[in-house]
Amino acid sequence: YRKSFGDLNLNIGGNFSFNENEIVFFDEVPQAETYQKLEGNPFNSELVYKAIGIYRAQADLDSNINYPDATLGSLIFADLNNDGVIDANDRYRFNSSPFPKMQFGLSVSLNYKNFDLSMLGQGQNGAQFRLGRGFSVQPNGNGLAYVSQNSYTLENTNAPLPRINARGIGGQRSDFDYHRATWFRFKSFELGYNFSEKLMSQIGIDGFRLYLNGENLFMIYNNLEKFGAGDPEQLAPSGNAYPMLRNLGIGLNLSF
Repeated sequence: YRKSFGDLNLNIGGNFSFNENEIVFFDEVPQAETYQKLEGNPFNSELVYKAIGIYRAQADLDSNINYPDATLGSLIFADLNNDGVIDANDRYRFNSSPFPKMQFGLSVSLNYKNFDLSMLGQGQNGAQFRLGRGFSVQPNGNGLAYVSQNSYTLENTNAPLPRINARGIGGQRSDFDYHRATWFRFKSFELGYNFSEKLMSQIGIDGFRLYLNGENLFMIYNNLEKFGAGDPEQLAPSGNAYPMLRNLGIGLNLSF
């Protein structure tokens, strides 16, 4: 879109892409259950348990089909094959791909007399982020503050997360830990000023432009922000990935 308002010129552009993938044929080893087949699912689909709640009280342990070591604060898993046992055959294929289904951007540029301004926003939706709920005493074992403050304890039975460091089947991957990543970033901008050609010609310069720019400035929207796991473009379960750098610069262009 282009429009002029006297000396002000406005340009707006956008882009949007959508993609899905599916394995249409895979000569795979037969699975115990049909819902465990990779064929018919997207790439990177994992076998995970289906979480249907948290054992918050003894009544939950008494009224559900339990796996060994299930205890208060553990996740409740669905008995998908209805055999009365929670085991590896109850895992199903879940689209855990870190690749986004949608990517989009918005660009805006303004020109007013000798000033020019350009801005770019960029975002995506549909990638899966797995929240890391484990902690370790190792030097690289730091965990998320959100997890430590929002996990089940006997004093916090209504916590949104299950207990930390569950063992056995309760510590296996489930769909509970996955969250769709949706974000929009103020990706970059550049503000410039072109000095008068008439003025510059008097000192032997054909053109002189001074500019200020920046990249990876801040997030306009980030649905994963509450987890405190860092940049959503990295999708690190415990935020232990080097973040996108925010850059600011100033410069000039000279032509003779």
